[in-house]
Amino acid sequence: MSNLKLVNKGKVCDIYSDEHFPSVLFFNRTDRFSVGDRVFPGLVKYKGLVLNQMSLKWMRLLEKEGIVENHLVTSTAEVMLQYGLDDSFSGTGIVAWKCIPIPLEAIVRGYYIPESKSWNPYKETGTMYGYLLPAGLKESERLPEAIYTPSTKAGPGEHDRNIDFCESIDVLDKFLTNTFDVSNIDPCIVREWAHTIASNVKRFSLLAYQYAHDLALKKGIILADTKLEFGLMKKPFSDDEWQIVLIDEAFTPDSSRFWDAEIYEVGKPQPSMDKQFIRRYIYNVLKWDGNSEPPEVPTEILSELSRVYTNIYERLFGESVSSIADQIALEWQDALEIIKKDCED
Repeated sequence: MSNLKLVNKGKVCDIYSDEHFPSVLFFNRTDRFSVGDRVFPGLVKYKGLVLNQMSLKWMRLLEKEGIVENHLVTSTAEVMLQYGLDDSFSGTGIVAWKCIPIPLEAIVRGYYIPESKSWNPYKETGTMYGYLLPAGLKESERLPEAIYTPSTKAGPGEHDRNIDFCESIDVLDKFLTNTFDVSNIDPCIVREWAHTIASNVKRFSLLAYQYAHDLALKKGIILADTKLEFGLMKKPFSDDEWQIVLIDEAFTPDSSRFWDAEIYEVGKPQPSMDKQFIRRYIYNVLKWDGNSEPPEVPTEILSELSRVYTNIYERLFGESVSSIADQIALEWQDALEIIKKDCED
């Protein structure tokens, strides 16, 4: 751990580097929670574990199905220990290839959720960032087909801005110009590259959402919408070949809305099986204005939020979160014993 350097302290995830391993980064998901881009006091038991394990499972499934590759190197105790990590990464950490994050939030929406401000354009014009939708959609109604509505990635203290597909090309054109040396390349070619990246991010996002939605539905869960993030990664052991990969997290209760299909009913809000539970409490019960200092959240509410997160994991994957935590802790203990024995020999 002494060689680790904190390169980004996110709202939930801490990212580290180590000069001895320049090709990778070390992600560790914490039990912190945020609402409205602000971190609140208090911790949510098992939250980091749930986010990490869900992301690992979804990323591996998507890769196995040939939908999209990802930035994962490993999450196994034995290998992570060889990178010099300790058991503070147990179950909540991964080693990932370094990527250049693509500055878009790739959002896919499959259901009408007027509770979200992002749906204001539909309420006013019947359109959503380039999509013409049927008039008179009822709350929680499934859309004829899922729509891709990207947003910008805002900096600290700022808010993301919803954009349409054409605007996303503009964002990526600027990104390529600022990130790579394209001074000797025809701007039309750079624009073409931006269009190609935007098109692939859209395609990967829609394919990934449809796959996850259909798989979740078989478990009695509706995946109403989601947010994904992608990066440009040099293929391992390649100097000049780049690929678009899924990064950060995938289909977690922090980045997605989940509903119970057994009690789903069009025309009203759905009981939350995700982060919306705490959003509703903070805005509707605590009456937080979004600007003042985040208030304390009662312990019993944080405990209920923990149950929300563990419940969605267990419903989707059929495994007890506490059992997974114990199993991973045991794997780390065994790996430490092996390394200790090797050192003695």
